[in-house]
Amino acid sequence: MKIADFAYQRTYFDLMAVINSNIKASFAHFSLKTNERASAAAMSQLSTGKRINSAKDDAAGMAIAAKMTHHILGIGQSVRNAGDAISMLQTAEGATNEITVMLQRMSELAVQASNSTYSSEQRAYLNLEFQQLKSEINRISETLDWNGVKLLDGKMKSLDEKLTGPKPLPAIKWSHGSSTATETAEVAFTPLKAGESVTVSGLKYIATGYNSAADVALAFSNVQANAKADEMTGFEKSKGRFEGKINGFHSSAFKPMPRLDYRQTNDYLEFYEAGKFGEKLKLIEDKSINLANGAMSILNGNLYMGDGSKAKLIGVLDPAINGDNGVIRFNFVKNFDNFNFDKGQAGGVVIDSWTTVNNRIKLDGSSLLGGQPTPTDPTSANGGLEASGVGYQSYTTKLSNVTPSGSGLSVQMSSSVDGVVNTPNPGTGGVVHGPAIISNSSVELNSGDVINFDWKASGGADAYDVMAYILNTNTGQTEIMLNTTGAKPGMPGFETAWTTNAYTVQKSGNYKFAFVSGTWDATAGFLAGANLYVDNIDVKVNSQLTFSANQIEKIKSNLLTTDIGNLREGRVYFESDIGNQNVTDLNVVVNYVEDNSLTLNFRVGLKEDQMISISIQSFNNKDGLLASITNQQSNISILSVEMANDVMRKVSDAINGIALVRSNMGATMNRLLHAIDNLTTVNVNSEQSRSQIEDADYAKASTELAKNQIKLQANTAVLAQANLSSEMILKLLNAD
Repeated sequence: MKIADFAYQRTYFDLMAVINSNIKASFAHFSLKTNERASAAAMSQLSTGKRINSAKDDAAGMAIAAKMTHHILGIGQSVRNAGDAISMLQTAEGATNEITVMLQRMSELAVQASNSTYSSEQRAYLNLEFQQLKSEINRISETLDWNGVKLLDGKMKSLDEKLTGPKPLPAIKWSHGSSTATETAEVAFTPLKAGESVTVSGLKYIATGYNSAADVALAFSNVQANAKADEMTGFEKSKGRFEGKINGFHSSAFKPMPRLDYRQTNDYLEFYEAGKFGEKLKLIEDKSINLANGAMSILNGNLYMGDGSKAKLIGVLDPAINGDNGVIRFNFVKNFDNFNFDKGQAGGVVIDSWTTVNNRIKLDGSSLLGGQPTPTDPTSANGGLEASGVGYQSYTTKLSNVTPSGSGLSVQMSSSVDGVVNTPNPGTGGVVHGPAIISNSSVELNSGDVINFDWKASGGADAYDVMAYILNTNTGQTEIMLNTTGAKPGMPGFETAWTTNAYTVQKSGNYKFAFVSGTWDATAGFLAGANLYVDNIDVKVNSQLTFSANQIEKIKSNLLTTDIGNLREGRVYFESDIGNQNVTDLNVVVNYVEDNSLTLNFRVGLKEDQMISISIQSFNNKDGLLASITNQQSNISILSVEMANDVMRKVSDAINGIALVRSNMGATMNRLLHAIDNLTTVNVNSEQSRSQIEDADYAKASTELAKNQIKLQANTAVLAQANLSSEMILKLLNAD
């Protein structure tokens, strides 16, 4: 087809006259519907004032606005709560103020009655007013209420507390290990207030402050067999104290869980319960270390393995991964006691677990260290530099606070020598070694293990010459880890910074660690001296330790686990001191005391812990704050000088007590006022934030409405024209 023909055909189709499909009307109708929806949306915003009137307007914005509305309503109610709380406390404080005024008048009457210028008959007149004041104080204390809550009589605690009934007793659940014996008793404790107590088979815990069920459970969470009160540890002493002794039972908040999994690397061995999250693991230590070959023991957080004659330290409890997070880890070590020199105090000359040699040590095989000949220093004796004689010499070894980290301790070895006699090679100066230290204990090292230690050396009167080596306790062979010499005074290399030296063990064996300080008379002036610091000796193993199944099971038997909710819910597990003995005779007794105060809890936020609480001591005439004065059963009066003097003392005590109560009320009211101010600020800002999301922009919405209305009018006119276009067909039919 030619291009001209195509153009003609396209024009032909464009000019087709049809009546079944009015495309122009369809387009106009579609636009009309679209503009109607936009116009309706604008009208909805203008009529409600909100940009979001349904989820289709803005799904995410609606969710955010709904959550903010929940928050705003909660804060608004919290503000009202705080306002009501202030009104309640103002009511109570006003009454206590009036009671104080009456007590002051009673004191004034007592002072007047105690004067010898009044007769007994006149004191009786004064006592009439005194008794009326006492009765009025009782009336106010008994009847003062706010919204049905008695504020001062100590009888009716709150509207909702009337429905709670008597306090619950601890629940005991028995676990049967066999058909004949109950092996475990689970006790679910209840909260205690000050003065209340719970006794478990003779061991009594007395609350000195408020204790939640978790607090009580914590106090009983680790009771040793037949433990006495003064042996109890782990509880918060500010909340309670123990009396007596437990008989026939021991306890734990943890259950034995032998189905623990474990994993091992070159650096650690750790245990966990697969599929559990948040449970705690607890380490139960052995009473003593088992020296038997292959026996595993745990003591003081250290993991030991016996070899038949002694026990080797192979791991230490990780301070961070200690069971609190559901995993307990032992970091493998091939260290020895006091490997970081942190035992003792700076300046101390006794180095715990090390032997100190404060004299000259010749590194030519002629001196002994650790009972074995020293190695030969290849840079001194073989080079002809070992001094043939020394005049004056002084050697000191002590603990120092100069360390790589700035904390802890290191060991410092210093020398000061004079009259150094040079070797036959003149002008080269002589070397004098000393002092030295060697570890008392030995460590089993394997070929490929890496020994790291920090060291620092400096010259004194002359250059330093130091050596570090390991000594095989079985063969006497040595491996030199460090051998270096410094420069003379004034030259680079006279002093070093702290440096970590890494040495790879060449031959497996049982080794001790030796460090030898030394000095070189580099200036050939017969005067020398130097310092050597050593710290943080650590061994990194080259391969995994191998444990048998029995050894792993032994470690597992030292681990107990619990869901983290057990202590939070106040649960503790008691067992008999004798295995498989029935524990159904476990005796648990709770002694509650009648609360003599009103505790008010005011909610000032949406979260559980957003509460402000206050306790108001009872003013009742039986055991309340003013009972010594207002008790109707006592003969409190001012009929005699002695009685009047006694009243003055009691009234003074009562006024001081009320002053404390009123101060507490005032402080709480001030706190509530600050809470209201803060909540109001939060509420205003939250409403402003919600407005940005939810409220309609009237300028924009009205503009949209006007625009869409114009479009609607245009759409209507166009649609009418489109519908009229079909009438052209009639003209075709009527043509001559």
